[in-house]
Amino acid sequence: MNTLSKLQVLGSGIINPLGLGVEMTEANIATGISAYEMVDVFDEPHNLLRMTTVPEVAINQNKPVDCGDDLDDRQARMLTLAAAALDNLSCPLPDGPLALFLAGPEIYLDRPSINKVFFDNLNSHSGDAFDPSCSRILNTGRAGAIEAIETAFRYLESSGAQYALVGAVDSFYDYRTMLYLSEKRRLLTSQTMDGFAPGEGAAFLLLHSPGTTSNTTNNAASDTNKKPNIAEIHRPGLMFEKGHLMSKEPYTAEALAKAMQQALSACPHPISTIFSSQTGEMHYTKELSVALIRCGQSLQQNPKVISPAEYFGDLGAAYGLVATALAASNTNTAPASLVYCSSDSGQRAALCVAKH
Repeated sequence: MNTLSKLQVLGSGIINPLGLGVEMTEANIATGISAYEMVDVFDEPHNLLRMTTVPEVAINQNKPVDCGDDLDDRQARMLTLAAAALDNLSCPLPDGPLALFLAGPEIYLDRPSINKVFFDNLNSHSGDAFDPSCSRILNTGRAGAIEAIETAFRYLESSGAQYALVGAVDSFYDYRTMLYLSEKRRLLTSQTMDGFAPGEGAAFLLLHSPGTTSNTTNNAASDTNKKPNIAEIHRPGLMFEKGHLMSKEPYTAEALAKAMQQALSACPHPISTIFSSQTGEMHYTKELSVALIRCGQSLQQNPKVISPAEYFGDLGAAYGLVATALAASNTNTAPASLVYCSSDSGQRAALCVAKH
């Protein structure tokens, strides 16, 4: 079995509250545009919720999605977002069914939102582009996107396939989910500072095993509207924080540092930029401080820390791939970046993105 240390990013498609695509998202972040809005979700006009949603104009640019009757409202919303991101992938998909590794929301309540029914609906929208027999679903929240990339590494190693598609989708735009988080005092409101702004989004990355010829790159280069921007993803680091938000175990804030150390050891390039999944909750501020101390020798001095949630809110499971797509697009100015994600249920994940 061939052991892979890196994969090539051939293309990306993202949608989030700042708009559709990497270029629009980058431009809005660069100009300091925020998608935050104050919304009266719980009929409490004195205590408005700060949240973000994907603009309908971004969704309506895409072909209609048939959600059917077998999805609940949240699933239908996420299917619409996932379809929009997939339809705007910056390079064509290769011929033949692909393995899809799809990350979805944390399971806060009774059942996972991303399931076989959701997968089948997305596959139908894609024209049966995915092979269900070798595809996988991960409902582990923010870190799930990087876990999906690690799963793609293992699949490409064991199967000898050239390509894999990784995807992630999430939406907090669901009354039951927001009520649960409100009862846990997790949400950012007009009367609280320690909380996060619930958001939504979706992203896909087409990955290619190095050392094999990619017809997709050539096809994409001939499409004047979809130019490839190839970057490399190095092997992720994955750890588990026992003292997570849903646990009664003591919170040590050490797992993220270990995940980052694993990711940094797999990347030969100096890291100058960190894409952080910090959401505004103090719980996650501590672990980044610990990680920066533990990993200081492997980072450039005073690395730039980017927290995109300041602009588009908490994208949940979608954040990891959106951030990876932004890092891949940013390799001309930052040749190597680190992306990390922390899930409420304990998973910690990090990877390095570098210029090809």
